[in-house]
Amino acid sequence: DMTKPNFGLAALQAGLLASQVDELIFNAWDPHWGRKLTYFESFLVGIRNAVDFCATAYQRPRITFVSSICAVGDWPIFHPINPAIPEAVVWDNRSAMPHGYGESKCVAEQVLAKAHEVSGIPVNIVRAGQIGGPSQSSVGTWPRQGWLYSIILASSKLGVFP
Repeated sequence: DMTKPNFGLAALQAGLLASQVDELIFNAWDPHWGRKLTYFESFLVGIRNAVDFCATAYQRPRITFVSSICAVGDWPIFHPINPAIPEAVVWDNRSAMPHGYGESKCVAEQVLAKAHEVSGIPVNIVRAGQIGGPSQSSVGTWPRQGWLYSIILASSKLGVFP
């Protein structure tokens, strides 16, 4: 449970994990653009708990965070003189797309950058595009609330693809 310190593990389990892990990949996020920032609080708590865990782990594991272009998608609007989106953490919160998903990804990037600055935890931030679901339907499904799923579904019903 990412919302709990040490992921809700007993002290012995957490200690064993902390002695063996060398990288933590944080790819858990609800891709729902219609939610407000407050909806994503549990994900941000998870980021903070991941930072705390890695800061005390024996090998100082790297945190690789799968972010989104939504974290900085409005950068060109607020920075028209230099509209190219930086490949670095952005501290101008207006640059996040104006929905909870983008705002929360922006905040998470900032938390991780500050954690790296303060405690030296190695951090990678990847602003990935669409990440697909599993190749076998028996182990999960593609998120149905995303734009790509809607286009594929509509295209199959209409018999044309945009």
